[in-house]
Amino acid sequence: MELTRCLRHFNELMFEREHQVTICSRPWDSIQSLSLILDDQWDEESESSIFKDLPPAMTSLALDLVTWVGIADRPDINDIPLQVPPQSLSRLTTLELLWDWPGTQLFKLLQHCPELVTLGIDPFNRDWEMGADTAFMRHILEEGLTLPKLHTIRLIHASSSALVQLKSLKTPAITDIDIEFGGFGASGKREGRALEAFFDGKSKETLRSLQIRAALIKGNPFEWTSILRNLPNLTRLTLDNVAFDVGRFKDLIYLDDVCSMLSVLELLNSPYGFDLEPVRKFVERRGIALVMTQGY
Repeated sequence: MELTRCLRHFNELMFEREHQVTICSRPWDSIQSLSLILDDQWDEESESSIFKDLPPAMTSLALDLVTWVGIADRPDINDIPLQVPPQSLSRLTTLELLWDWPGTQLFKLLQHCPELVTLGIDPFNRDWEMGADTAFMRHILEEGLTLPKLHTIRLIHASSSALVQLKSLKTPAITDIDIEFGGFGASGKREGRALEAFFDGKSKETLRSLQIRAALIKGNPFEWTSILRNLPNLTRLTLDNVAFDVGRFKDLIYLDDVCSMLSVLELLNSPYGFDLEPVRKFVERRGIALVMTQGY
């Protein structure tokens, strides 16, 4: 049986059980963390949502959804419902998504998540479409969406288009950002510009830890400098399997307004033959602890 139909059947069984026992006696209702893998078919209906009876105590939700590519040939593609009840979303402090659906669908979920502290998204390294409701998405891109309590963002297999759309997230309390790209197949110039755009909407005063992984950053040498200049209170910077011009550290050595609070620099899985001299001069002058490993 398809997973979405299994969940619908499970909801029906629980509804029947409500008439036999008091609702407070159902163990289901005390579940605080729930992970749903719905990656085969999509059987959501506008009239009867598979998410209608999520546990009322739930504060952590992980959704692994069928890929957008897998349902793109449906005749109702522009009206496919994803109806997680707002009252369930409003209690979440953690949300993890394996997600390549259009940005419209994502922001319609996130607008109901004011308590969110940790957000993780895996876009499968696919480009994000804007979605059918372009008026809603244009409003989001112009005005932004504030998640006032969000501390941590984790992106895995991030695409440049996902980063550009996620720049609309306003995060006044953000402390930790971890971005892993899909490897070196994408354009380094696109990744550099997407990173710069992504940080536009993030609090520049609260961010303490930035981790960039599996990225190729090339092009304008001032892109990287401008990103770091806008993060004045950054204390930890991790570049893991990141290909970039190491000479840029020469540009940073005497720019005292860039990374002035940095205390730890991690260069992980660096290529053999990596020129350490510019990095060594940078960390010695600033009194920064350096952690370095070679990986390829």
